[in-house]
Amino acid sequence: MSDATTLPVFHLSRRFAAPRDTVWAAFTKADQLKQWWGPKDFTVGSAQLNLVPGGLFVFQLLGPENAEMWGRWLFREIAPTRRLEVLHGFADASGHSVRHPAMSDWPQDMLGQFGFHADGGETRLELDFSPYQASAAEAQVFGANLESLNTGFSGTFDKLDAFLAKG
Repeated sequence: MSDATTLPVFHLSRRFAAPRDTVWAAFTKADQLKQWWGPKDFTVGSAQLNLVPGGLFVFQLLGPENAEMWGRWLFREIAPTRRLEVLHGFADASGHSVRHPAMSDWPQDMLGQFGFHADGGETRLELDFSPYQASAAEAQVFGANLESLNTGFSGTFDKLDAFLAKG
């Protein structure tokens, strides 16, 4: 396993023109997550959410050219309206953790931390993702793909912006 002090970290900060409670609900209610979660050009086909420590958010992403993949969040910490900590990774339809379908050296899990910060009537979201219990090779592949993560999460949060704008 890689030394925790050498792990690469993906960080993204984003401001949303909605109150923290509204942004929190968009992240913690399955019917809302289904409307915006996933990279640009992907939609959620199926989703199950059990918002308790140890619970799962299991989701099916449908994309261009009949692309289909499953992912999951395993909830580690839930501090309502303030913080979510998850293990995020690829999954099968039952929510069991699986390897990346195209990159065998991608970390099986990533530790994700979502911080929700009220700022007037808006919300600042701080996102940090890092490889979890990764080998040196997995940490290197993660670090080499930070720009791809930025593209994916930026597109996802563009969709969240549009969802929130609809009220």
